[in-house]
Amino acid sequence: MRYAIYFTPDPETLLWQKLCSWLGWNPLSGITCAHPSFQEITPDRLHEITRKPRRYGPHATLKAPFHLRHDTSEEDLHQALSDFSRQRQSFALPPLILSRINSFFCLVPIVESPRLSDLAAACVQEFDCFRAPLTLIEQARRKAAILTEKELQYLELWGYPHIFDRYRFHITLTSRLTDRQEASQVLSLLEQTFSDVLNKKVLFDGISLLLEPGPGKKMTLLKRFPLDDSLLNREEKDLIRYRKAGD
Repeated sequence: MRYAIYFTPDPETLLWQKLCSWLGWNPLSGITCAHPSFQEITPDRLHEITRKPRRYGPHATLKAPFHLRHDTSEEDLHQALSDFSRQRQSFALPPLILSRINSFFCLVPIVESPRLSDLAAACVQEFDCFRAPLTLIEQARRKAAILTEKELQYLELWGYPHIFDRYRFHITLTSRLTDRQEASQVLSLLEQTFSDVLNKKVLFDGISLLLEPGPGKKMTLLKRFPLDDSLLNREEKDLIRYRKAGD
């Protein structure tokens, strides 16, 4: 059983609904979702290329999945997240665009956000006291990837290589696609699917705790901890009203 600290969009937003549909999984309700239907790709193939990201649901990593230390509890983690979130301010992410990283497609902010980077770094540091050391199997799996010397150091110290100056906020949409023609086709489908939410700012107004009940099991969203929204400006408050289609 592992826990993860993620950013997940507000479940009332169109972005969340489209992500759940595309991936075929809603980690809040624990219900499998119907994929969009396309003439250009079979349902089975769409299900396959979303298989890996579907396990984790719509998210961007803040602190990667970890086992709890033996001297901590889920209740302790809940309290720490609640305290942490109350002390952080909500803010608007830069507009999201489609991007391709290491052969998989994802949503990323169009420009870097220092506030986002600072928050992600704080999550890595503040909650590391809850993380049990990596198992030998987990270490071997991580080290099988091509990592720089600094990333290997981060892995040893913090249990995950892509943090701090190596961090990049992204919401994964597909597994790796190596066929150029298929990748081009999938990109077109993603542009159709997410056309209503691309190039729009997203409110970062909460931090989510998710649970992986067992190896290979899909994650469920245990709780979303709201950030303080008292200092939002008018434009950012307008994002709160950006909810379901038609609102």
